[in-house]
This record gives sequence, C-alpha cells and structure tokens, in this order.
Amino acid sequence: MKIKDLVKLGLDRWIGFWDGLQGPELEPPIWHSHFLALRSLDTDLGPVCRKLTGLVLDIGAGTGFGRRYLDARRARYVPTDLRTHRDPHDTRVTRRGEKLAVLCSGYALPFHDDCFDAVMAHSLLEHVHDPVKVLGEARRVLAPSGILVVSVPFCFPVHGLPDDFRRWTCQGLKLEMERAGFEVRNALPVGNGFYSLALNFNLLLRYTLPVRSRVLYILSAICRPLLLVSQAVVNSIALMLGPLDRTGSLPGGIALEAKKTPEPLAAARNL
Repeated sequence: MKIKDLVKLGLDRWIGFWDGLQGPELEPPIWHSHFLALRSLDTDLGPVCRKLTGLVLDIGAGTGFGRRYLDARRARYVPTDLRTHRDPHDTRVTRRGEKLAVLCSGYALPFHDDCFDAVMAHSLLEHVHDPVKVLGEARRVLAPSGILVVSVPFCFPVHGLPDDFRRWTCQGLKLEMERAGFEVRNALPVGNGFYSLALNFNLLLRYTLPVRSRVLYILSAICRPLLLVSQAVVNSIALMLGPLDRTGSLPGGIALEAKKTPEPLAAARNL
C-alpha cells in the first residue's frame, strides 16, 4: 500500500473515531452538527404528530424515525419504504431504529382504499420525482377525514444525491397539498433563522469544505476534536438567540397537518 493511501486510511479512521463520539445523527447531543435540526423537529413537529390516533402509515419511513412522535397508547405505527442505505441498526444514525413493516414505493402503496386513520411523510417529498403522485396515494389510503402530516426541509443543504429535487415555502407546500385534495389545518415553520444559520455553518465545516481540496480535508481531520467544541458553542449561541426570531422567514423546515377532503382536487378547482 502506498504511503498516501496509508495516510488517508489513518485520517479516515481518526475522523470515524471522533464522529462516533458525536453520537447518533437522529438522537444528537448538543455537540453534534445535527442537534438543532432534531431539536426543531421535536419542538415543532412532535406536538402535531402526537395527536394522531389509530392506524398510522409512515411513507418513506427510513429507520422508522416517525414512531418517536406518536403516542404508542393511541396509535399503531406502520413504517414503509424502499430499501435504502439507512440501516436501522446503525448506531451512528440512530439507537431507536425500527424495522420496516412493508417494502414498497410511495407511488404504489399496497393497501386498500380508506384503510388508514393517518399518514405521515417526513423528509420524503423533496426526494421524489412526482410528489403529487405520492400525495395522491396518501389520500387514497386515508380514511374519510383522515389526517396527513408532512414535513420537508427548507433551509438545509442538498442531500441524498442524486435524488434531492426541490424546496418549498410554507405557502408553496400548502398549495401542493390543496391541489392533491387536502384541507390544510395547520402550517408551521420548523425551527428559526438562528437555528438555520448555525446548522448550515456546522454542516459547512463538517461536510462541504473538506471535499473541496486535499489540504482542507487534512485540516478538517486534524481539527476534528475542535470541531465538536465549535459545534457545541455554535449550537448553544443559537439556542439563546432563537427566541428572538419570530418571523418564520428562514426556518430549517416546513410542517403541515391536513385533512382529506371529500373529493380530490376540490381545492384546486376553486383557485
């Protein structure tokens, strides 16, 4: 093995060691780059999902992330997805992984019409070619007056390449839902401007800059312990400043709660 390959292997293992100390991505401590993203979801999305009852379908469930927001006494969770690289047993990702109940695409759900009391789709619609078709399938399997909860990123870097296609504003996503035959009952920003700035700063230092050149990669590896300290400081400052932003104009994400309307596209025809 060449010397440069040995050096890269050593740096990769060094980075892996410190990334492991950060903790899992979906249960991140304050020194983790994703801490503010998950805190925002817990604070803003959690209360919406905890109202769901009965049989709840999670489309694009990945590691079963949506279960944590449900009241287990009132809801039965059904996670579905295609096979992905997100291993529910990978402790670097989560310690609360959930095995998929059904392997299927959001374009063709293998369920009867009107059979679910609620449907969730978290961080899914930005990754599909045809979100209208996915929303149509969600509407089909929902019982009359069933509830759909959708969350998507807004101020968040491109991820999951090559399948990351769009970002919505709150009003844009609301319009999309109404055209698919839903009555939006609650639309809210997830996070705030200070959280978004801090999160993207952390992700810039951790992921984006190191791939720009070999020098930056080496510096990033050497300074990995300092990166965790930096993330803790940046996250703490954002926590203190966050309440000052009440505009909702630069959220980390968007969340909507909607009810199935009697007939599809009813709202679109009234536009």
